[in-house]
Amino acid sequence: MLAGPWSAKIVPTMPILHIGLGALAGLALGALTWLAAGRFSERYQIATPGAFASPEPGRTVAGGAFPVKVVLNATGMTLWGAWVGWQTDSLAVAASALVVTALLLCITLIDLRVRRIPNELVLALLAWAAVQTIWLGEPSWAASAAGLAVAGGSFFLLALIGRGAMGLGDVKLEAAIGALLGYPTVLAAMITGVAAGGLVAALLLLTHRAGRKDSIAYGPYLALGAWLVLARVWGLWPG
Repeated sequence: MLAGPWSAKIVPTMPILHIGLGALAGLALGALTWLAAGRFSERYQIATPGAFASPEPGRTVAGGAFPVKVVLNATGMTLWGAWVGWQTDSLAVAASALVVTALLLCITLIDLRVRRIPNELVLALLAWAAVQTIWLGEPSWAASAAGLAVAGGSFFLLALIGRGAMGLGDVKLEAAIGALLGYPTVLAAMITGVAAGGLVAALLLLTHRAGRKDSIAYGPYLALGAWLVLARVWGLWPG
C-alpha cells in the first residue's frame, strides 16, 4: 500500500450525503458508459462490415436491447459509487475511482463485443493518469513514465512473440494502465490481468468453446487486473 494521498481514507461513520452523491455519480457514469460502448461498437461494425456478429434489428452491437444487461451495468456502477462515497472522504480519490472504473468498464464492454479497444479511451486513461499525478500526487511523474514504459514495452514483446494472440490495442491499454499505476505497482496489475486471461483461455480450450488458433479479448482481463490493484491503492479494497 502506498503512503500519502493514495493510502486508505476510511471514514469512521457512514456519511449518507457522500453515499448518495457517489451513487448518483455512479449511475450517471454507468449510463454514459453503456451509451459510449454502444456507439464505439457500432462505429467498428460500420467500418468493418461482416467482421462482427450483426445485431438484430433495433439492437446495438453492445447489447443495448437486453434490459437485464443495462440494469446490471447501471446497478454495478451505482453500487460502486455508493461504496466509494462511504469509504473515502477524499474528492480526488472518489473522482479517480469512478472515472477510471467507468473507462475500464467501457473498454471491457467494447472489447468483449467487437475485439477492439478505442484509442480515444486509451488516451482518456493517459490523460487521467496526469490528473492523478497533479491532483493526488501519486504516482509521481517518474513512476508514471516508468510504468508506461515497462508495461507497454513488456506487452509489445508479448504481442510480437504471440504472433497475433495479443493485439496492439492490448499493448496500448496496458501502457496506459502503467501510467495510471506507476512502477512498480503496475507489475501486480500485469500479473493479475495475464493470469485472469490465461485462466479464461484455458477454460475455453478445455470446454471446446475455443480452439488453439482462436483469439480472445484480453482487454477485459487487463482492465480487471488494473481495477483490482487500483482499488487497493485507493484504499477501497479490503486487505
